[in-house]
Amino acid sequence: MKDGYGPVLKMLGQRTESSSTDMTWVALVLLILPIILLLGNYLRHYLQKRRNIAYSFDQLEKIGSEKQLNYLEQSVVSQMATIAHMSNPAFLLSSIEGFDHSVSIWVKYLMQQPWQNMDAQIAHLVSIRKKANLRYLSPERPPVSTRELNIDQKIYSLAASQKGLKLIYAKIIDLDDLCITTSLFQTDRQKVHLSKNHDIWGFFWSEGGMEFRFRTRLLKEINHVAHYLMLYHGDELFHDTEWEMFTCQQDIELVVDWVSNLEHGTNLSPNIYDRIETPPTLVVNLNQLSSSGFTLSFDKKLEIDDLLRVRGGNQIPAFLADRIGRVIKVSEEGVFCRFLKIDHETRHDMITYIAKNMSVASFAQRLKKPAKRF
Repeated sequence: MKDGYGPVLKMLGQRTESSSTDMTWVALVLLILPIILLLGNYLRHYLQKRRNIAYSFDQLEKIGSEKQLNYLEQSVVSQMATIAHMSNPAFLLSSIEGFDHSVSIWVKYLMQQPWQNMDAQIAHLVSIRKKANLRYLSPERPPVSTRELNIDQKIYSLAASQKGLKLIYAKIIDLDDLCITTSLFQTDRQKVHLSKNHDIWGFFWSEGGMEFRFRTRLLKEINHVAHYLMLYHGDELFHDTEWEMFTCQQDIELVVDWVSNLEHGTNLSPNIYDRIETPPTLVVNLNQLSSSGFTLSFDKKLEIDDLLRVRGGNQIPAFLADRIGRVIKVSEEGVFCRFLKIDHETRHDMITYIAKNMSVASFAQRLKKPAKRF
């Protein structure tokens, strides 16, 4: 027994060496095993993702049926979700954000097709929006695209001229998911021709008085029975409360009626002026005027939420008379007030006045400053 079985270590020392072929195969196996595991894990995740997407498409079809979409509309919705590569297609019909995002991608895809076919698809989108109650304007939040504009709302732009900045504007006469249909752009004196190959900055104001800007350009000009323009939608809006584009410097003395929130309570309504016979008056200096408010300098301290009504002043613009502003910011630079209850005509007069008092250099500087995107 002792002679038949040598020590294990002695036997290991006498073993034949492995060939290079054997070592190569061992290395390959060690390399392939992790790759197989990774591929298996990827395949598992891929199949799970496909199952989730298939389930979400089933949910999308179910939501479409609940909203009484017909077969063609259901097909359009499914194609929109596919083209947009939505990870959760059901989100398309359950929120205006999801629908607008997919529409912006879908319309770019449709523009590669013949105009007649594209027009039919846009008609389906109009019907889908109506049945799914995905209205263009949502008052609960700031707008996220120009698809939330209103009929008769004005779009403004600024063009450089020899005399400085020239304000041009057009009224929205129709709105769908393909484009913004407007009247011809014009100044206060004449019509203005837009070049088809150049982007322009368009400006509009929300119902809350917030200034938004977007890039657009001419899609098509129609001049048959009626003469109107079709503009590309702005899928990306820019807004900056601290740096509004329509702003001009002023140096005007104002007399204002002051209502203190410390004395009359917070969240004051403009109607409070109807209940106060003789509010105290202050003499302030108007330093800056924007499309949504104004900045004052005053030697005494005002509080947030105080109300100020312009009573008169030295050569003040007519649109400022009896305007009410709420104090929203107090700093060393001055007191900033936000206008309350500005109708469209007054805002137009205000924008026209500001444009005439802006310089090309200041406008270009503001345009370069990064703004918040929506």
